[in-house]
Amino acid sequence: MTAKLDNWVLVWNQGYLCLHGNAYDHPDMPGGREITTSPVKSVANGQAVCSSRTYILGQPWRRETLWSRLVRWWAIRKLTRTLANRG
Repeated sequence: MTAKLDNWVLVWNQGYLCLHGNAYDHPDMPGGREITTSPVKSVANGQAVCSSRTYILGQPWRRETLWSRLVRWWAIRKLTRTLANRG
């Protein structure tokens, strides 16, 4: 079963780009619990593939600030460069 992540936002966690949000249908957590995922490997077609499992991406966090947008932009740019270098 694939877990769903709602109210998600990209976060930088211990040197890795991860997702943070409310997880549903997660095999190890009660529904709606806030989690931070393992590092994100790829995102496509509304799904995020992380190191430990795949998440269906629901609604993103709506109270995003300018600061969180800048952090997300920087994190995506860094992830893109990192993945390109592994090429």
